[in-house]
Amino acid sequence: MKILKSILFAVTMSIFITILGCTKVDEALDYALDFDGVFKNNQGWEITLDGTNSGVYTKAGTPMGNFTAGLGDQFCADMVRESETTWRGKVRANNGFSIWLGLDATGYGTITIKDNLLTVNTNAGENYSLIRVVDTNSGGGGSGTTIGATIVIDRDVTGDIYKLKVESFEVPSGVKTMVVKTTEPTAGYKNLADLFVRKGSAPIVAGPTPPTNLPKYTWTTDYLSQTPNRGDKICTITNPSSGTWYAGLYGYNSNFQSRLTVTITK
Repeated sequence: MKILKSILFAVTMSIFITILGCTKVDEALDYALDFDGVFKNNQGWEITLDGTNSGVYTKAGTPMGNFTAGLGDQFCADMVRESETTWRGKVRANNGFSIWLGLDATGYGTITIKDNLLTVNTNAGENYSLIRVVDTNSGGGGSGTTIGATIVIDRDVTGDIYKLKVESFEVPSGVKTMVVKTTEPTAGYKNLADLFVRKGSAPIVAGPTPPTNLPKYTWTTDYLSQTPNRGDKICTITNPSSGTWYAGLYGYNSNFQSRLTVTITK
């Protein structure tokens, strides 16, 4: 009887785990259960999250204007979890280089950790990203486990209304995840272009132009991202094949200036 109960319990738990989606839970355990990890920005500055609700600068990079933060200074504080991958609290603006005004006066915003990227969205409408270099939640001693994320492209892309601007890049073999993303690092950007990603040849895009508003908006592409107004455009591609890829930014109804980043993880 005990054996029968054990079998029934095992079968029941197996069904329960299958319904929940085991793979998704595992991924969340790896990267989202804790406010944890080491991340770097484009200028080489690194920040370390403490595993609970704050983060500090732990490595200095290229000096940025009047930025005077030193090692151990605050990057974010009092972060409260809002979802599986997002926290809200006090965080630096200006691509991470604003002056820290104190816990009662500094800016508020959200931090989202997903696909080895830490993305900050401030209440003022600014957003910028840092890339994960170490996962400190390694379950053992030492400094953690190197994730292996590599920045392939990190550049400004400027284009005209009704025009397609294309950037090409090479993807090596063995890549597990590729993230192609456009953002507005500072208020001076206008991320108003739709994002198209294609392997082997450039995306083909045709859109309506005044005064006839023809042709119909059409495209030939493998992946695309269209978000309202000036939101981030993101294409996350699993197990991309090696070779030449193309990212196309199309100004559907406006000129644009975006920051294009491509990161790969093996």
